[in-house]
Amino acid sequence: MLLSNQKRLKIQGIIKRIAQDKSITLEERIYVEKFANHNSSISLWLKKAISFRRNGIKDNDGIDNLLQSFGL
Repeated sequence: MLLSNQKRLKIQGIIKRIAQDKSITLEERIYVEKFANHNSSISLWLKKAISFRRNGIKDNDGIDNLLQSFGL
């Protein structure tokens, strides 16, 4: 599924707010999920954002950062 630049920027903006634990609307979450179900890159971005929100951003070294980089 090809994305226009405008859609990609919108999705990245929503995902960034998820990572920062800022509020998003249900419509925005559904919008991102729709694309994440069909695009592995967006799915990975979303998994990473959820990991950042849950665990905070880790230091550059260590196993925690490695796991977080994989979206785990």
